[in-house]
Amino acid sequence: MSENKGNKSLFLYTALIFFAAIVIVIISFFSQINLEKKHNEYVGEEAAKSISEKTAQLSEENLILLETTKNLNNQNTQLAEDKKELEEKISELEKVIKTNDELYRIFILTEDKKIDAAKEAFGKIDANTVSGGQKLFYEYLNKELNK
Repeated sequence: MSENKGNKSLFLYTALIFFAAIVIVIISFFSQINLEKKHNEYVGEEAAKSISEKTAQLSEENLILLETTKNLNNQNTQLAEDKKELEEKISELEKVIKTNDELYRIFILTEDKKIDAAKEAFGKIDANTVSGGQKLFYEYLNKELNK
């Protein structure tokens, strides 16, 4: 009989372990289903796209960005050249304005009958720097001062 009791307790322990294993498997099964459901809700539509689709999209965007960068660099180079040309024109115009101001000052001195001061200022002007309409005014002043 003691053999029977030992078998009975061994049977109970085995049944208890088997029952616990079944409960753990059931809990794991439902937990896995719930976890997948929550994961799909969290990820949403992004999970639907495959990695290759995402890679292709990023590659296209990268090409567009490279083209845009190239175009912007070309525009930047062109703008730098335009800026240089404008700075040269500004420099030339500043020289013209300076010469105009000097010629006008000499003209005012001749009108005020300050011939010596006018001749001195006129001697400082280089004939090669005058251009266009300034030449006419330069020649007029030269005639007036050399009378």
